[in-house]
Amino acid sequence: MLSVSIVAPVQQVFSQDTLSINLQEFIEKGIAASGQVAYERGATELADNRVEMAKSQRILPSINLNTQHGVVPGVVSQVPGLSEGQYYLDPNLENDWEDWAVFTRAELNAVQPIFSWGAIIVL
Repeated sequence: MLSVSIVAPVQQVFSQDTLSINLQEFIEKGIAASGQVAYERGATELADNRVEMAKSQRILPSINLNTQHGVVPGVVSQVPGLSEGQYYLDPNLENDWEDWAVFTRAELNAVQPIFSWGAIIVL
């Protein structure tokens, strides 16, 4: 009697969708992927920036000058008896392309911090 035995190497087969991590790696991956953690981190950084800004302005005020300039056409109202100071009452104003004017606007803002029981309050 002839007996033939075939020996084939047996490989351990693991599922392709299984991942093994320890608890520390799991927590780190969760923190890295969490949108809430990123939001809170951004809120903390914003608060730190506000504290630094308040500290930098504790003696001298913050002064900002904003100016706007341009050439604009005049307006004409078809409502009889309406003075130029009352043009805002006419909803059908028309641009007067023959009458041009220079528009200038300047805005100056100054902020002086107020000290109150060791806290800085910016108004």
